[in-house]
Amino acid sequence: MPQDLRLGESVRVSGLRNAQGTVVASRIDRAPSLAQVSAIGAIVRTGELQGLSLSKPLLPSAEVLVRGSWNGRQLTVAETRTDPGLPFAG
Repeated sequence: MPQDLRLGESVRVSGLRNAQGTVVASRIDRAPSLAQVSAIGAIVRTGELQGLSLSKPLLPSAEVLVRGSWNGRQLTVAETRTDPGLPFAG
């Protein structure tokens, strides 16, 4: 992981879920020129994805993928998909 990351800097995060369902990051890379951002997680409070402010008031959901752009304060929602898990191919 880059040691000198600053608050607000764009990154790409890769990881796997552990037995408790928590995503554990295995790699973090800088991504300074991202045109689109995405996040996956549970919506417990309307308009918030695990503390991340959203531009649209999405209803509570066990897990949702949200894509859009980051304006420095919130994720401007362009697309959503509930239950975004991807099965492993054969």
